[in-house]
Amino acid sequence: CATSKNGEGARGTAVSFPYSISGIYESVREFQRVHLDSCNNLPVDVRDKLTSLKGSSSLSSVLRRYYVLAAKALGMYDTSDGIRAGGETVPVDATGYDGTSSSGVIKRG
Repeated sequence: CATSKNGEGARGTAVSFPYSISGIYESVREFQRVHLDSCNNLPVDVRDKLTSLKGSSSLSSVLRRYYVLAAKALGMYDTSDGIRAGGETVPVDATGYDGTSSSGVIKRG
């Protein structure tokens, strides 16, 4: 992670490569759960703020959707070989729920 020097002081992975844009949310949650809880280089005030935000699971479906929309806004898209960048950027306010499944995969035809 950005605060760990040469991988010191934390267990778990600080790098993740989700297979699809719908998996980005879970990768971030896993990073928060496994790495940040044990990172010795994370400033105390940041750790305290992260701890205070835990338990907001009622927002998880909204956050999952946001991560997919944000990835699309950045031009990310799913392929059979994983996530790729450089696709058509889709403004977040224009994507909505029309034409897109909850998994973030665009429905065709």
